[in-house]
Amino acid sequence: MPKFKLVLVSRWSFHNRPHSSTLICCLARASADGKVNGLALTTGGTLLITARHIVDPAWAYCSEPQPTMIYLRLNKKHYDPAKDESGIDYAPIPLIVNGKNNYFVRADDDKVGAAVVDVAFSISQDKYDFIPMRLSVFANPDEIKNLRIGDAVASAGLLPKKSGEQRNYPFFKFGQISNIPDEPVWISCEKNMPELRLERVWFVAINEVSGASGSPIFYVPPDICLMGGFIHCTRGLDRVMIIGVQSSSFDGADVAGMTPIEDVFKIIEQTSPPNVDLYRGDETKR
Repeated sequence: MPKFKLVLVSRWSFHNRPHSSTLICCLARASADGKVNGLALTTGGTLLITARHIVDPAWAYCSEPQPTMIYLRLNKKHYDPAKDESGIDYAPIPLIVNGKNNYFVRADDDKVGAAVVDVAFSISQDKYDFIPMRLSVFANPDEIKNLRIGDAVASAGLLPKKSGEQRNYPFFKFGQISNIPDEPVWISCEKNMPELRLERVWFVAINEVSGASGSPIFYVPPDICLMGGFIHCTRGLDRVMIIGVQSSSFDGADVAGMTPIEDVFKIIEQTSPPNVDLYRGDETKR
């Protein structure tokens, strides 16, 4: 049975050229200003997970035009710093193929700020240096139900102009779940723009900037709670897992909006073949 795997990615675009910064690889829009991150997923090929407004800015009422291409900035598989000028490369990812969208969203719910892009024929582990993760790293429904305000979280991505010239260098930020609203929230796509889009988000107390949209958000249990530890943690939260994707930020508030991973999973579930392994949870407990 095929299994999904994940690759962490992030994106940062400069004006009119594909140049970005990443955790493992980056997204860069071909002709728009903006700073965004993302997360990718593979099964035989690879799916890229990011914030929806990156690939579909019209949905979020952004001022940017609809992109037809993004770029992944990845570390090269074969790189010799003594001989090679650069250890990174940019893989073009079309968003439109044969007149159809090459990405997936929740067609049944327009309040979900995440998207999944098909990059199956664009990146290869033979050419690029990245390590995939399985879909099982997603939090499952029981784990999601047990998450609470104050639980520790971390995000991963790169900072503008700090992406490195030879390789990609990730930055990690740490915080807590700030709130879990029972209702959608009005979101603005850009600073000083009106809030025109209702989105279903959790709030995380992490100092994320607008350029971090699409960053994966991880739940991080205390060291004593990790699997194999001497103390059994309550609530069944004893592993590092992805609980969402950053989809919005509130500059100056030290708070960001996170699209819950359950909504991301539903996009994958709705667009996957029936024989794909969609297991989420501790692989040792299958």
